Amino acid sequence: MTRRRWWLAALGVALVAWIIGGEWVSIHVGVPENHFIDAISGLAFLAAGIVTLDRRPGNAIGWLLIAYVAAAYLGNWGNLQLPAFPLIGLAVGQQLGAPIVVYIVLSYPTGRLRTRFERAVTGMIYGLAVLVGLVTVLAFDPRSDGCTSCAWEPAPFPSRTAVITAQTVGQRAAVVVVPLVLVAVWLRWRRASPAARRDLGPLWMGVCIVGLVYMMGAFTTPGDLKDPFAYLIYELQSVLQISLPIVLVWGLLSARLARSAVGDLVMELDRPLLPGELRASLARALGDPSLELVYALEGQQRWVDHDGQTVTLPAAGSGQWARNATVVEREGEPLAALIHDPALDEGLVRAAAAAAGMTIENERLQAEVRAQLEEVRASRQRIVEAGTLNAGGWSGISMTERSSGWRRSPSRSRCSVTGPPATRRWRPRSTRRPPS
Repeated sequence: MTRRRWWLAALGVALVAWIIGGEWVSIHVGVPENHFIDAISGLAFLAAGIVTLDRRPGNAIGWLLIAYVAAAYLGNWGNLQLPAFPLIGLAVGQQLGAPIVVYIVLSYPTGRLRTRFERAVTGMIYGLAVLVGLVTVLAFDPRSDGCTSCAWEPAPFPSRTAVITAQTVGQRAAVVVVPLVLVAVWLRWRRASPAARRDLGPLWMGVCIVGLVYMMGAFTTPGDLKDPFAYLIYELQSVLQISLPIVLVWGLLSARLARSAVGDLVMELDRPLLPGELRASLARALGDPSLELVYALEGQQRWVDHDGQTVTLPAAGSGQWARNATVVEREGEPLAALIHDPALDEGLVRAAAAAAGMTIENERLQAEVRAQLEEVRASRQRIVEAGTLNAGGWSGISMTERSSGWRRSPSRSRCSVTGPPATRRWRPRSTRRPPS
């Protein structure tokens, strides 16, 4: 096992202890919640984060999942009556969980927010969490209300009313925030390509369900788990949130299964293929029926399809009809290009192209021959058209004009006289007979 995986294993063990320890603290102080469901939710996010960091080390989604686990269970550890612990749990643990989940959902699978609207919605949620947390830091101090067993808190302006008001505003804001998140998800769905819709559809459906439950929770009393309705909403949120990391891991495993399809492609190409069958095999292995395969002509800055027709590579873009071109090279020279859905993993496309490398080379040579034949056919066509034009040049000239000195100028496509008309004089034929 590599050093990085040892480090990930150590991180996983530490966070498992963080989750279990937080639940033990909640049980010890008698918090009325389903501790098993709460622990399962945290472990699901942790497992998804570790798997993502292992499979996609450069993707921010993994670190966001780990950050959610670390922040969410600060609330459990905040039940310890140690100086500033309850304040940290209330101001940080209970406020940062929702913004991190929204960031994960809107940035999946790349870990980057793509549009201004997505950044605005995420920024608004983070801003609201920071505002509520700031009021809590300034005003939260149960000792000022006569709680002698409560821990000391560094609140400069103790006010129980201010803390409850800030918590209530943050919870009621879900009525506005959740529809904005759902609109952002709908916009992503609208501009997504067919492959992206197929891969991300389950995640977005889960987000819609969780969002509706959070919207129902906006009308409960903050922190009052003795209220049956508030307790039911809280448990529903915990259960449904488990589905989000499961869907994330499912997406990663789907990518691994897609890579196993590349192995099946190697076996499929171990036999002679009919014309055009290579493109169908690659499309089937990558799960993109719209995939196109074009070839580079050696020594020319030109791409042709299987029939030798000239093709232009698409520019990189985004949207429902966007296409990406992945160029396959051999010894630094372009060999072919796969024009595919931008939602496909670039590494997966290159792996499929490498598996079909020899077959692509053979297909490229055949396409080059077809392109040459197409050029010969086009050249012959031009010659035939030019010959037809030359032969039709006499069609509008009478025999009298021809006998009087008119002829076709070799440098023009129409008829002209050999000299200026004013200098040409007509001489009648002589009637004198030669001497006998």
